Amino acid sequence: MDAVRREGAEAQQAAVAARRAAERRGGRGEGARGQLAARLAKIGDEAGDVGRRLAAERAAREVAEAALAAERDRVVALEADVQRRSGLATAVRAELEELRADL
Repeated sequence: MDAVRREGAEAQQAAVAARRAAERRGGRGEGARGQLAARLAKIGDEAGDVGRRLAAERAAREVAEAALAAERDRVVALEADVQRRSGLATAVRAELEELRADL
């Protein structure tokens, strides 16, 4: 995830640098300006791709976190059921021992 963020930041920095270089060159020729505009558009597209990947990874992480929370809740419920059944088993054993003692 950090690598993707780093790529996005680098792409944005490159886009800013290309834009500034184009502004500095000013009227040095339409060919260079066109090339810079093309590079800038490509870098902008790459930055957009990085943003989309980040959004997709964020959504996947949120889904996984929700599934994990649901699983934790299920485990807590199962542990409570085990405790309840253990208590019942202990109570039944005690009652059986009393009945045996009465016989």
